[in-house]
Amino acid sequence: MSQKLVSIIAVTLLVLGSLAQADSSDLDTALGTVEKFDKESVTITLGDKPKKSIELKITGTSNFTLFAPQVRSGKTIITQRKAEASDLNKGQPIAVIYAGADKENVLLNAVLKPIEKPAEKPVEKK
Repeated sequence: MSQKLVSIIAVTLLVLGSLAQADSSDLDTALGTVEKFDKESVTITLGDKPKKSIELKITGTSNFTLFAPQVRSGKTIITQRKAEASDLNKGQPIAVIYAGADKENVLLNAVLKPIEKPAEKPVEKK
């Protein structure tokens, strides 16, 4: 279900992005995982193809959102909160909208899926 949810978000971002005033041929989307990142760029491994990746330039207008499903009254509710480039983690699922400009790809919007931390095992008392 979570992979489907990320796909739905990516498609939604694509539709919203295509409504923008920019030439639609300049806009593109990608779905994958964070391979590496720093304050100026993020490299994403695309889908299930580990050898195919894309580097995106992070600018002052790049937006990051962390989506977080929550269970309320037995129903799953999708919430989101503003995030920053510093919230990126290697291996984190990500959906992006980006644009080509001057032979580089510029990140416009990114939706991050939180990385699930493994549950801690209880300490056995001896």
